[in-house]
Amino acid sequence: MNTTRKRAAIYLRVSTGEQHTENQAPDVRRVVAARGFVEVATYEESVSTRKRRPEFERMMDDARRGVFDVLVIWSLDRFGRDTIGNLLAVRDLDRIGVQIVSVKEAWLDTTGPTRTLLVAIFS
Repeated sequence: MNTTRKRAAIYLRVSTGEQHTENQAPDVRRVVAARGFVEVATYEESVSTRKRRPEFERMMDDARRGVFDVLVIWSLDRFGRDTIGNLLAVRDLDRIGVQIVSVKEAWLDTTGPTRTLLVAIFS
């Protein structure tokens, strides 16, 4: 029996300087605990990032290096800024074997063609 727990990363993001990630973090950490994941990294964009998202880029680099197995997000609209960006990022994470779990969109950790359509709609 394999008792290795999945390593989870958390990604939190706000889109304006007036917003804070404090409302996202408790829900995301509850999902990590409820699923028995081990939190190994947190990436937080806590200021408006119109051009670059350094924490997102660092998270994607770490995903490619195998730092974590699961990425837990609060919702797709907090994961990325637009539909195309979300579709590409979800595809990239899928290709490298990183599972995505969303607090708000339970369907995100399913597979199949419907998932792609739903990612586009909810982005």
